[in-house]
Amino acid sequence: MDWLTVKSWHVRRELRKWMRNAPDKAHILDAGTGFGHNAYWLSCQRDKYSVLAIDQKQSHVCSGNAFVRDTKRKNLLFRTMSIEELEADEAFDLILCTETLEKVENDESAVEHMHGALKDGGLMITTVNRKFKAKCEKGDDFSRPGYQIEEIKKMLKESGFHHVKAHFTGGKAGQWAQRLGVTLPLRLLRMSRLFLLILPFYFILAIPTAIILNWLDSHTAHLSGEGIILLARK
Repeated sequence: MDWLTVKSWHVRRELRKWMRNAPDKAHILDAGTGFGHNAYWLSCQRDKYSVLAIDQKQSHVCSGNAFVRDTKRKNLLFRTMSIEELEADEAFDLILCTETLEKVENDESAVEHMHGALKDGGLMITTVNRKFKAKCEKGDDFSRPGYQIEEIKKMLKESGFHHVKAHFTGGKAGQWAQRLGVTLPLRLLRMSRLFLLILPFYFILAIPTAIILNWLDSHTAHLSGEGIILLARK
């Protein structure tokens, strides 16, 4: 499903750029890996990469390691750990942190831990939601509504990162791709399971259109967007 989500297109594009000059035996951290789709994708790019995927949810880690065993990936490991529990000094060439900082209450401390874990000259790629509202709580789990672009850039710089670059994701093209590829089909299924019968025909047209829109979104600049992607060097 990654090719239906615009944020994945932006992340993969930046990862491909990084891989052009990456060390052959790069050490990579996926912080807040979730279901591990980015960690698995990276582990498949080069067998000599060493990928550590961490997440606070033990269920994600258990299912991730089970998948690793089933697929016989020898260069990927999942561990139950928060970013603030990370005790690694200049260990990684790349740190990937997608859709995670919003869920970390002490986000400044988490960024400082990732800075310390990154090798000199290493790259951190981060994605966050853009802030549209002020509320910072959702249910029982902490979650902030996102960041303003200058706010998150300032936090990374104050943590020691330099050459911090940021741009918006999810412009008009990406938003339409999300509606066509994800939002509308889910709404139809909530209305009636009978829509399962027509969804295959719907996707014949919707998926190629969503792919084109996501490509456009990830290859053009936006004055605004629903998300932010940041690249920062140590």
